Amino acid sequence: MKGMMPGSNTRERLLEQVPPRSASCLPTWTQATAFANLLKTMIGSGLLTLPWATSQFGLVLSTVGLVYLAYLSQAAIRMTVRCAALTSSSRKSILSEIRVSQISQSGGRAGASGPSVTRRATVRDSLRHSQSNRSTTDGEPKDVARTVVNNEGDPMRRSTVVSDGHGAGSWQIISSAAFGEPGRLITLFFLLLAQFSLSVSYFDYVATTTETYLHVPHLQSVFCVLALLSMLSMLKQLKSVAWLSAAALIIYVYVIVLVGYFGAQELVDPSGPAGANATAAAPLALAIPSGLGLWFGPALFAFEGMGTALSIYEAMEDADPRPYFSVVSASYSVSLVLYGAIGVFGYVAWGDGVPRVVVDAFPAYNTTDGMSPSFEGELTLVAHLALAIILAFSFVLQMTPVFHVLEDVLHGTPSPRLPPILWPLTRVLIVGAVALTGTLLPDMETMVSLTGSVGLSAIGFVLPGLFFLKLQPPSPGEVAAGGGTSTGGSTSAASVEEGEHERRILESAALATTIRAKETGERCARRWDTFVAWLLVFTGIVGGALGLVASCQQLANGDAS
Repeated sequence: MKGMMPGSNTRERLLEQVPPRSASCLPTWTQATAFANLLKTMIGSGLLTLPWATSQFGLVLSTVGLVYLAYLSQAAIRMTVRCAALTSSSRKSILSEIRVSQISQSGGRAGASGPSVTRRATVRDSLRHSQSNRSTTDGEPKDVARTVVNNEGDPMRRSTVVSDGHGAGSWQIISSAAFGEPGRLITLFFLLLAQFSLSVSYFDYVATTTETYLHVPHLQSVFCVLALLSMLSMLKQLKSVAWLSAAALIIYVYVIVLVGYFGAQELVDPSGPAGANATAAAPLALAIPSGLGLWFGPALFAFEGMGTALSIYEAMEDADPRPYFSVVSASYSVSLVLYGAIGVFGYVAWGDGVPRVVVDAFPAYNTTDGMSPSFEGELTLVAHLALAIILAFSFVLQMTPVFHVLEDVLHGTPSPRLPPILWPLTRVLIVGAVALTGTLLPDMETMVSLTGSVGLSAIGFVLPGLFFLKLQPPSPGEVAAGGGTSTGGSTSAASVEEGEHERRILESAALATTIRAKETGERCARRWDTFVAWLLVFTGIVGGALGLVASCQQLANGDAS
C-alpha cells in the first residue's frame, strides 16, 4: 500500500503545527559518539607531520592556510550532507527509512527481531528499481532515490540511501543524481582510493613500530599486524567503533604532551636530550610561498574527515542534519586549535631540522644490548607504541566505507556473488591487500603526502563542490514551501502517517540553515555557498596538482624520508 504525498496546503499546515524545539547546551550521547568518531578520523598521523609542513611553508602562511583548509573542509562536509538530506528525493528516502526503522524496532509485519536481520538491497539495485518504475503522478516525476515499502514482497527491503552505516550509499546516490553512472564510478574510485591509502599509511607505521621497538622480524611483524587489524575489522557498525575512537583520543593526549615536553627541552637547551638540533637556532621563516606543494598534502591529510563524514552522519540515525552540523563545527574547531598549536610549536622548537614526523625528534630509545635506556628514551618508546595503538584503532574507522562498498558488491542482495555469511573472509582479504600494499610502499610519510594531494583533494574538495553546484540543494524557504501537488481528495491513513513524518523532515530541513539565511538574506547566502563551492573545486585541483608534483619530485630526488 502506497500513501499519497500530502499537498502543498497540507505541508504548510503541518509546518505551522511544528512544536518549538527545546534548547539544550548539552550534547546527546549520539552527538558525543559522532564527535569522537569524526575527531579521531582527523587526528591521526597527519597531525605529527604538521611541524615539518610548517617549516616548508612558513609560520604565517601555514597558520593562515590551516584556517583556510579547516573552513573549506567543514564547508564541504556541510554541503555534502545538505545534498544527501535536504533535496526532495533524499527527503522522501529518509521518510521511508524512518518508517522501515520503526517497523523493524516494533517487530512489525516482517516479524524481524531487529535491524540485524533486515535485508538490504545494493544501491545499484535501488537505482535500477527506481528508474524502471519512474513515472508521473499529477505531472510530478517520482524521485529516483525513493524507497518503496508496501504490503507485497519483503516489507523490510530498502536501499542503502540512509543509515547504511558506512556512507557509501549516500555517496552513490548523490553522485548518480549529479552526473549519472560515470559520476558514481568516479566517486567510488576516489572514495575507496582515499580511504585505502589512509589505511596503508596507518599499516606502515604500526608494522614498522612493531619491528623496530618490539624487535620482531619484518615478515613476522607484518603478519602479526595483519592478524590484529583483521580481528578489529570484525566490528561491522560505526557505533561499535566509537569506543575505539574514544580510546585512541585518550591515548593521543600522551603523545601530544610529549611533543610539548621534549619541545620545551629543545627550546631551553638545544644540545640536550631532545635531539641536539643545531639548526633550531636558525631564523624562523614566516612565509615560503614556494613550499605550498610540500605543505598542502600533509595539511589536507590532517584535516581529512570527508571520507567517513557521511558514515558518521548516517550512524547518528537522525534525519535532522542540525545536530550533525554542531558535531562538525565542534570537531573542526578543536582540530584547528590543536593543529595550529602543534605545527607552530614543533617548528619553533626544532626549527628547520624538524623531521617529517615529529616523534622522530624525540630522544632515541637505546636498543643496544647491555645498555640501560634513559628515562627520555623510555618515554619515546611508549610514544611510538601508543601511536601505533592509536592508528590500529583508527584503521577500522578509515576502512569502514571500503568494507561495506565491496561487501555490497560481493554479498549484496538480491543476487550475491558470494554467500553473505562469508563477509568476515572478505574483510580479511581486504586487510591483506592493505598489508601487501604497505609492504611494497613502506614509507608512511610519502603515503601521507600522496594521499592528501590526490585522493583527499578529490573526495574532500573537488567532488563535494561539483555535487553542490550541480544539485543545488534547496534553501530552507524552498524546502518548506516547495514540492508536492494537491491530491484533490481525502487524505488516507497512510498519507497522514507519511505527512507526519514529512513534517518532521521538513521542519528539520527548514531550520538547518535558517540562522545565516535570516542574517544575510537567502539570496546572499546562496551566492556565498556557490562561491565556496567553486573555491573548493579550485583549491582541490590546484593544491592537489602542486602537492602531487612536489611529492613526486621528492621521490625522484630520494629525499622523501
